[in-house]
Amino acid sequence: MDVNLDELTPSLMEFVSAALTIGMTCLEDGESFSPFVVLDKDGDQKVIVIEGETMPDAVDKARKIVATLGDNISRAIIAYDSYMNIDGTKYDAVIAEIREAGSDHGLRFAQRYLNPQSGGRAEATGKKMFLGSMPLVQFYG
Repeated sequence: MDVNLDELTPSLMEFVSAALTIGMTCLEDGESFSPFVVLDKDGDQKVIVIEGETMPDAVDKARKIVATLGDNISRAIIAYDSYMNIDGTKYDAVIAEIREAGSDHGLRFAQRYLNPQSGGRAEATGKKMFLGSMPLVQFYG
């Protein structure tokens, strides 16, 4: 599905930015963070931290939680620590996957970061990036 980023609502982009910012804040001392889900129902938001034996297990659990919500929520976003490749170069990144009620696709965004050399917080590098859209069955199937 082609997505026109200019047509995304400011509130959706604020929701994405907030999740990426929370993820960046969670990165401390070079350590990863447990994936989390933010559920939004008509402006009421709830955060659920997801634990798993491995990061992929926890992300899968988060996706299954979102998949079972149906349209009982306005939107949900999953954020987790991962990496992305740009022109063959691997970058650390916080990834955010968002789903809106009634939509047949999800959207994926990322914020690249630099790990601190000696403690402290990770530093965001570059702007948040749109990674693409996928049918919900691929995101949450």
